[in-house]
Amino acid sequence: MSILTLSVVVSTIVYFQSKNTLIPSDILSKINFLIYYPNDENSWTTDTSRTSFDSEAGVLSLYPIYSNNTIVLTQQSSPEVFKDVPEQYQRLLDTLNQYSEITTSFGTVTLTKPDELNGGQSAIANLNGTLLFAKPNRELTNQEWQIFFKSIEVVR
Repeated sequence: MSILTLSVVVSTIVYFQSKNTLIPSDILSKINFLIYYPNDENSWTTDTSRTSFDSEAGVLSLYPIYSNNTIVLTQQSSPEVFKDVPEQYQRLLDTLNQYSEITTSFGTVTLTKPDELNGGQSAIANLNGTLLFAKPNRELTNQEWQIFFKSIEVVR
């Protein structure tokens, strides 16, 4: 085995191990939906001490951090009604004061300012059976949202 081949193998193992340590195995075993998270290319870190899964609600909470801004990233199985009655998802978006959309390789993300957040930002996406919400600690520009969502990938 050449040094280059060995380097690629080790890099691949380290990459997958780092992705798998974002979410403890006891939590992963309870999740039946795709999990999205920013890749490491843009210097994202995570506060793994806050990673949690609410079994009763079926909600996974992750805390990616970039440039001293934590984004609360919650994910859950998309409600069946979104499949059965697709207009229901649009109705949800209509109640959240949407102001922009971002097109990504995995779907459309809607930027919102819900009344429940007193005009604070959030983003929502219904992606391949996963309902994803993102709420930053401080406001993001549309360009920062673009960077965040373009770095998102499926980690499981």
